[in-house]
Amino acid sequence: MYHEIYRPEERDRLRGLTNPSYNTERDAFRKQMAWLFANNVKTLTIDDLISQKSPPEERAICLTFDDGWLGNYLHAYPILKEYGFKATFFVATELLGKPLYMTWEHLNQMKASGMTIQSHTVTHRPLGRMEEKEIIFELQESKKAIEEKLG
Repeated sequence: MYHEIYRPEERDRLRGLTNPSYNTERDAFRKQMAWLFANNVKTLTIDDLISQKSPPEERAICLTFDDGWLGNYLHAYPILKEYGFKATFFVATELLGKPLYMTWEHLNQMKASGMTIQSHTVTHRPLGRMEEKEIIFELQESKKAIEEKLG
């Protein structure tokens, strides 16, 4: 489970925006992907995993990314493509297109190359602090936006 993937010179821009322990420097991420590749670990999207009737016979892992950070597109996505890996990106739809976040165009490109895009709510507010009607809104509207924009 990843959040933001960043270059060393981008570290300062993340201060105060996200928990630093959730973020991974690009070269460290590349080394992790190289290890998976060298050890013949297959990557599955969440959709792949759910659609299987039994566990994969090969060594497999689901790579996931939360929130919709721009570094997922700029840094992680090219590395994933380089190794032929798939991943699932959970995005907060209201954040898309804002500074430091991906756009719908980025998500369309990623989807076209085998990545899957899933809901991470509309606003990214903690669901545990909401009333039921707010939770339903967050889940339904984010899913609806993803289906409308990405098919």
